[in-house]
Amino acid sequence: MEVSRKIVINGRPLRPSVFKVHLGLSITGSAAVNLGPESLSPGPADRELLHVLLTQSRGQLAECYLAVAGQADYLILMGPISKVNAKDGQYEVQVRELSAVLEAPAVFHFRNKTARDIITAIEQKSGLHFIVPANAPYFNE
Repeated sequence: MEVSRKIVINGRPLRPSVFKVHLGLSITGSAAVNLGPESLSPGPADRELLHVLLTQSRGQLAECYLAVAGQADYLILMGPISKVNAKDGQYEVQVRELSAVLEAPAVFHFRNKTARDIITAIEQKSGLHFIVPANAPYFNE
């Protein structure tokens, strides 16, 4: 059974030579992928395009996909590129899971607020969107 791996950066699909993804319930997921000129797909290996794509991508959204036995691609991790290291024509790209934004310290001052008010404040500060019960009485008290 063949497993194919793909990372999409700035809408450009790339085939990594090394693809390591770490997911967990109590930690922020991460991915480390190695990319070189052979990673560009489809099309010719263009070292300059890869260099421009990766050196200007820090903070850009990356999506990591897996496909098994030629089936549909499954999105397994999405998040910002946190680091790009270049060495000998290869690029090591590190991606943090999108929920990593919640690890950043944020100051909130609440007094007599509902759970909905608190979630709304977190949404405004983080840029994330939370799906919460619409008519749950415990959420509005």
